[in-house]
Amino acid sequence: MKKIICALMILVVIMTCIGAGASGGVQSRGIYVDVYVAKDPAFTAETITFSLYNSDAEKIGEQSFFLGADDTRYELYYDVDFVTGDKFLLELTMGGESFVAGNEIVPVYNYIPVETYAMLDGAGNVIIGNTFSVTLNPNSTKMDVYINGERNQNQYDVKNVTGVVFCEMHKLVEYLHLDKDCISVSGDVVTIKSKDKSATITVGDNRVLYSDGSEEIVGAWSWYAKGKTYLPVAPFAKYFADKYREIKSDYAFDIEINPAISILAEKFVIRNGIDSKTNYLIWISKKDFRLHLFKGSKGNWKLEKSFPCTIGAPSTPTITGQYDYIEKLSRWTYPKYYVGPVMRFHNGYAIHTVLLKYDGTEYDGRVGHQLSLGCIRVKKDAMEYLVETVPMKTKIYITE
Repeated sequence: MKKIICALMILVVIMTCIGAGASGGVQSRGIYVDVYVAKDPAFTAETITFSLYNSDAEKIGEQSFFLGADDTRYELYYDVDFVTGDKFLLELTMGGESFVAGNEIVPVYNYIPVETYAMLDGAGNVIIGNTFSVTLNPNSTKMDVYINGERNQNQYDVKNVTGVVFCEMHKLVEYLHLDKDCISVSGDVVTIKSKDKSATITVGDNRVLYSDGSEEIVGAWSWYAKGKTYLPVAPFAKYFADKYREIKSDYAFDIEINPAISILAEKFVIRNGIDSKTNYLIWISKKDFRLHLFKGSKGNWKLEKSFPCTIGAPSTPTITGQYDYIEKLSRWTYPKYYVGPVMRFHNGYAIHTVLLKYDGTEYDGRVGHQLSLGCIRVKKDAMEYLVETVPMKTKIYITE
C-alpha cells in the first residue's frame, strides 16, 4: 500500500467559509494543479507525471509534461465531478525527485491529501476551491561532496531540495567521520551523537534540537524515501564538523565538509596503534602543520588540544617516526632572538616556541610553514601549555 505522507495543504483566504457538512456541499467539476519547478542548475530533462486518486486510493487519471530547461510552471487538469468537501490524493508518479506542498517534502511514489472547499467572497459570491499548488524538485545530476578537499563524485544519497541539501542519515554520519553507532532512532525521532554533544530531529519536521539547549529551523522538512531517512546536511555539518560550505554555480551545486579535527585525529592515532609511556601523546602531522595533544592510553586517546605549527624547511626537513620527550630546557639563545621553552625529543630536534625577541615579542611568529632547521615551532602560549602539561617520556609521533 502506498504511503500517505502529509497533512492537508491549507489555502488561507480571508473570507467566510461555507461548511460542506451544513449545506451538503456545492457540485462542481475539475481539479487543477499548478506545478512550479524549483530551480536546479543540474536538473535532468525528463517526463513528469502526476496522478490523482479518490479518497479510496482509486486512480482517477494522470497528467504528464516534459520538463525542459526554461520551464518554470505547468498547469494540470483532471476532469472529475466532485462536491466541495471531497478529498483526493495527489501523487508524483514518474520523474522528479519529490515535490513540496506547504512545508512537506513528498518523495516520488507518495501521496498527499488535497481537499476541495467552497467559500463566500465579500460580495456573497461562491468561490470553489479546486486549485492546488505544488513545487516540483527535479531529478538532478548527483552532487559532488568534498571531504577535507577530496572529491567524492556523483553522490546518490545527497540531494538538493528547493535549495536545502539533504543526505541519507548513515551517509551523513560517514561524511562527518562519526562512529557508525552514533545514530539512535526512536520512532520518528533521530539523534546523532558525538563524544560530547548531540543533535535531534523528528522526521517530518524541520526543527533541529541541540544538546546545548539551542535549536534551528531548517528551510525544508526531513523525510523518508524508499526505505531511507534523509536529514538536512547544513545544521548537522555545522554542529559536528569544523567546516561546511555550499558551492553553487550556474551548472552545479556541490558541498564541502571538513570533519572535526578531534574526530580525525583520534581515529588516526587509534587506528595506527600508537602508545606512550605516559597518559599523554603528541602527534605532529607535517602535511597539516598541526601539533595534536592527546590524553588517555593506547586505543583510547582523546584530543586535548590542537595547535598550528611550523616544520622544517625543505632543505632541513623535520624527521618522522616515534620518539620520547627526553629533555626540557628553558631556552636556546641566538644573537637576535631566542626560542623557549624547549622540549627535546631526538638529538637536536625539539618542539619550541616561534622565534622571540629578548623583550618577549615575536621576531618571527609564523606558523603553518616550512621554515625551521628541523624543529617544531608553536606559538608562545601553546608552548607554555605543553611544558606545563606534558610529562617526560611522552611519545612524540611525527608523520608526513
